[in-house]
Amino acid sequence: MNILVKKSLTLGFVVCPVFLAIAPLGLGIAFIEFLKPVLDPGVRLLRLLWENTPDPLYWILALVLNGLVYSAFFYAVMFVKRYMKNGSGNL
Repeated sequence: MNILVKKSLTLGFVVCPVFLAIAPLGLGIAFIEFLKPVLDPGVRLLRLLWENTPDPLYWILALVLNGLVYSAFFYAVMFVKRYMKNGSGNL
């Protein structure tokens, strides 16, 4: 597997539980409430896709979706960084 994919998956699945834990804890802090869609995109996506999900399955799927969203974000950032470092034609 490409090292870029491994790094992005690792970072995504390390950061996602931290952000998923921070999102519900900051109920009194307006800044955390404002960032909630960014902190837990997996939960928001799961609510759009699946309305009636049992609790354990819901949180497992939300964690996986959150990890995949953050992994895609980290992959895009690292890909652009590598693209800019190597020049436009030397990927």
